[in-house]
Amino acid sequence: MENNIEQAYELTLVLGSQIGDEGAFEELFRRYSPRLRFYVAKMLGERHSQTDDVLQETWTSAFRGLPRLNDGAAFRGWLFSIARARVCREFRR
Repeated sequence: MENNIEQAYELTLVLGSQIGDEGAFEELFRRYSPRLRFYVAKMLGERHSQTDDVLQETWTSAFRGLPRLNDGAAFRGWLFSIARARVCREFRR
């Protein structure tokens, strides 16, 4: 039951963010930043000094693309796929 409540709250945050609620987006940022930082740093490995740049690009892309996200429940996977794409782009540079 607690998991369902958590999922519903997260969906509410995503939907709020999609309609311009900055507080909702800030809460998503607070919830996902630690996990996203760990994920990006692990992927970058020795290039860990670029973690902050990749994270900033990821969050900027997420903020801009959020209104086009059709399934709010897919936010987590969508966010991490943006991060993965940004890390891959960093390796290509």
